[in-house]
Formats: sequence, C-alpha cells, structure tokens
Amino acid sequence: MDDADSRAYNDGASGSMFTGSTANEYAAYQAGRATLPGGGGIPMPPGTSSGIVLILLLPLIYTVMGALYPVAGFVMLASLVLILDLMADIGGILVYLVAVVWLLVALIFGYFLEKWLENWRWFRRLRHVARILLIGFLVHALAFGFFQDFDPATSFFERLTVLHVLIVAIGCIGAHFLSLRLDAGLRDRVSDRIPGLSWALHRFNPRRKANEAAIAALDERIRSGKY
Repeated sequence: MDDADSRAYNDGASGSMFTGSTANEYAAYQAGRATLPGGGGIPMPPGTSSGIVLILLLPLIYTVMGALYPVAGFVMLASLVLILDLMADIGGILVYLVAVVWLLVALIFGYFLEKWLENWRWFRRLRHVARILLIGFLVHALAFGFFQDFDPATSFFERLTVLHVLIVAIGCIGAHFLSLRLDAGLRDRVSDRIPGLSWALHRFNPRRKANEAAIAALDERIRSGKY
C-alpha cells in the first residue's frame, strides 16, 4: 500500500471525508471505514460501552447503597434536592451528569459519617430497622412497578396480592440477615477504636470465667499428653 492508499485508509478509519482520486484510494478508504463501529462514525475508545451502562445504572446503585447505609442515603437525597433546585432551568442531561458526580461525593461523605456513628449501639439498632424498612419498600416498589399494571384509580389495598406481600416479606427477612452480615465483627472494630472498651467487654463478659476454665482445662490436657 503506497502513501496515497495509506492516507485514504487512515481517513476512512478516522471517519473523515474521502479526498482521494483513484479507485485504489477509494478501496483503501472503504477498507478503513469498515473498521468503524456500525460501518461509520468516530471509533469509540475501549470500555466506552461499559462506562455508559455504568452511568445509566448509577441511580439504581445509589438507591441500593442508600438503603444499606441510611445516613449516606439521606445525604444523597438532600444533595439531589439541592441540585434540582439550583439547576431547575438547565437541560436534563446536564443535570443528570452533574447529579451523578455530586451524588458520588455525597455517598462517600455519608458513608464515612455513618462509619463514625457506628460507635454507638443505639445508632446500629436504628440502622438495622431502617435497612429492613427501606429494602422492604424498594422490593415493594419494584414488585408494583414490574409485575403488574394497575388502573391509576385503584386503591393501594386493591393492588395488594398474597404474592406481593410474600415477596416483600422475603425482602425484609433478607434485609435482616444482610444487615447482620454487614455488621459482622463490628463490635471488635469499634472496640479497637475506643480505648478501654475491648478490656471492658472482656472483663464483664458473663461467659468469661467459663471460657477461661475451658481454656485452662485444655492446656492441662495438652501438657499431660491426653489431647
């Protein structure tokens, strides 16, 4: 391929107009265009499609994270209300992109704020209940939104079915165990952060003496060669 053909091929591969004059140059131009996605346009960088899908799914991801971490969810909600108020006269796509970025900042801030609040038992108990209620509401909304279409005039109770109640109940039970799973080992992490708390939890553990006796008996069996 000579320089003219190579230039025509590069023009086609970049989506530029054909500027050659010979049949060979036009063939090279068409060969370059064949490398473009969909046979035309500017080639997209690798990973662009995955990035677009992620951006479109971010509202769902933020919603789930807000249900799992209610303080972060409240911070994101307050930020979203502020963004919509400040950008009321701006196009929707720009508002969406700004909201996606700013909500990520709000999520990170709310997450670390929630980690700090985990030091208090009352907060962990309230959060456990909030997680169950929020996830149950999300399951309820998804069940109403995707499983059936209703006449807008029908009341809430007319829309309820045994299957719907069962799905929401399963969602709440799953939220209970998921919350316990997320908080597993939390007491040990909190103890490490608060001076003296680890010692106090060990000192006033009602099973401490029984545990110490079992460990002493095990040490004795190991020393005597009976283990």
